[in-house]
Amino acid sequence: MSINPARRILFRQRQPRLPYDSICYFVDRDHDLFTESYFREAIILERRRAARSGKPFFITLVDIGKLHRIRPHVVRMVAKSLLSNTRDTDIKGWFRYNTIMGVIFTETDVSQRDVIKRKIGESITALCGKETAGRIDISANVFPGGKDAALFNDEKEPGHSWENIESYLLEMNERKRASRFAKRALDITGSLLCLVFALPFFIAIPVLIKLTSKGAVLFKQERVGLHGKPFTFLKFRSMRAGQSDEIHRKYVKELIRGAGSAPAAGKKGKAGAGQKVYKIRHDPRVTALGRFLRKSSLDELPQFINVLKGEMSFVGPRPPITYEVNEYDIWHLRRILDVKPGITGLWQVKGRSSTSFDEMVRLDLQYARTWSLWMDFKIILRTPLAILTGKGAY
Repeated sequence: MSINPARRILFRQRQPRLPYDSICYFVDRDHDLFTESYFREAIILERRRAARSGKPFFITLVDIGKLHRIRPHVVRMVAKSLLSNTRDTDIKGWFRYNTIMGVIFTETDVSQRDVIKRKIGESITALCGKETAGRIDISANVFPGGKDAALFNDEKEPGHSWENIESYLLEMNERKRASRFAKRALDITGSLLCLVFALPFFIAIPVLIKLTSKGAVLFKQERVGLHGKPFTFLKFRSMRAGQSDEIHRKYVKELIRGAGSAPAAGKKGKAGAGQKVYKIRHDPRVTALGRFLRKSSLDELPQFINVLKGEMSFVGPRPPITYEVNEYDIWHLRRILDVKPGITGLWQVKGRSSTSFDEMVRLDLQYARTWSLWMDFKIILRTPLAILTGKGAY
């Protein structure tokens, strides 16, 4: 239904002209709920606080989207039930306007989530009737509910899992939606061009791999992508076939804990004083050709296929291995929750493996927080120099 232009102007004139930082600006006065944008920001801030402090919080979501018709009086009744069963300090707002309401419970014993969920359900039934209440879904999601809760929480509920919440928060950023479309278009175009121009390497490198060692040409490994979704990561094989990953598992665990500062695998190269590296120096599993491929980053060429498939982007955090994620602190998880993994990124152009693990994560979070297409272009332009110098590549 179109709105008469004169009425549209009148409607705009009636809106309160309040300072941006005024809390009233973020309130839906019809239902006494915070607006969608404010509630989204509140979730992001609370998630960051919980990731640092380790103190959990939970969100209760009330989904009225399955009703045959979302009538105003039903919306008011549901909002009333939320307001009457929560504290003034709990943050109540629209998770998705006119479809999903939510409450952020902070400084609350998470063991009470089921009790609160039941009380809200009973209140909605009393106000709206059993038939209407039966079509309203209520879920409660704890963050962090334990180790790796944001991705592998046993308390996930269908429809409103943390994975879906994170995905929706990402999609809600209207300011960068057009840029994301452009980023994906750039990924598709760029990966196709790179695959074409790299065709001679795709012919020569497999031949050299076959001549110098036994085994498959491509190395395939399950990695963790955006929102914790696994995908098959591709590289040219640089190690001898059939090698155990125990060395890398042990090294990753020590590195994340802050103890991985040194030469791995018993070889003679040593890191500088206090320097920590993200990759194993002088890995005995790597072939002579593999060391060249890694140093030159030519082993990464098959990842343009991952980019073309939409599993990765040109620029973003490097995708971790599942057992690596299992060692993460809660705040580390944000590097795979906020942006799609990439072939290159801030880490690669600012030292690559010469940074500590926490420094690498901070660079990834800095990228996620300040991302723009212009930043992507600058990182892509700086990547060839990083490859040519070979700084931090092993």
